[in-house]
Amino acid sequence: MDQRLIELTAWLKDECQLSVDNLKPIAGGASFRRYFRLVSENHSWVVMDAPPGRENVADFIAISKAFVSLGLRVPKILCQKESSGFLLLEDFGDNLYINLLTNDNVDNLYNKAFDAILKIQACKDMSAWSPPHLNYDFMLAELYDFVEWYLVRHLQRAISQRDKIILDEAFELIVNQAANQIQVCIHRDYHSQNLMLLKNDELGILDFQNAMLGPITYDFVSLAKDCYITWSNEKIHAWIIAFQKKLLDYGAPVPHKKEQFIRDVEMMGVQRHLKAILTFSRKKHRDNDGAYLQFIPVALNYINNLTKNYPELIPLVKLIQK
Repeated sequence: MDQRLIELTAWLKDECQLSVDNLKPIAGGASFRRYFRLVSENHSWVVMDAPPGRENVADFIAISKAFVSLGLRVPKILCQKESSGFLLLEDFGDNLYINLLTNDNVDNLYNKAFDAILKIQACKDMSAWSPPHLNYDFMLAELYDFVEWYLVRHLQRAISQRDKIILDEAFELIVNQAANQIQVCIHRDYHSQNLMLLKNDELGILDFQNAMLGPITYDFVSLAKDCYITWSNEKIHAWIIAFQKKLLDYGAPVPHKKEQFIRDVEMMGVQRHLKAILTFSRKKHRDNDGAYLQFIPVALNYINNLTKNYPELIPLVKLIQK
């Protein structure tokens, strides 16, 4: 018996004054949250079930208010029971970027999303929320989690002393490059499954509850080098240069030299993709959910393709390829 679903439906009826005759699950992301669509009397809502102790509804509420104040479109919170992790949200529909993107429209849709990143980065003071920091130690810990969950548990590889030296050197290189970037507010899961096209061509932003302070290129590379959909190297390169110009026009203290900014983006991407691989592996081996394993080759391919321009990554790539 699903005790949380019983509690959720009781809350919807008693406190939100809604009929629950048409409550159906909808797809969620790689987290412990569940989502349902509730339809009643020609209206629809999205219901979030975020188990306390595993998910933080308080952060979602605080970040939502802050993002709204910056002019970002996030689902309105219509009813809430923070202690239980229940939220009734505005229904943005089904027009996820992942379902809409084509070679013909991607430049326009991504440009909207890149502009929104600048607004997110401007988010500083949030009442009732103290943002964690994606700093050197945090990013390094994620990379050693990659070793544990992907190399050791998923691939069942024993890590030799020589392997450890290669990993230590590569991880220090990657994390130093990312940690030395200007630190701003980041969404942290900014990709095609968390962005929507709304009415009037507005951009809708989902799953922002893991926002942090982190490197200025983090959200950009998460979208430009999305694990769920891929684009040509030419398109990605053009987006990097265009985003650098946006940041410089905005007054952000990023490198003026294209080569340096591209390196910042690419090394940030390596950290981001290794982190994604550990998440996908952990979902399989901790949570018995293997649905995300199919995206590991995409993340690995992004890293493999960098060795031509960044030969210092070759030892890490060869180790993983073994």
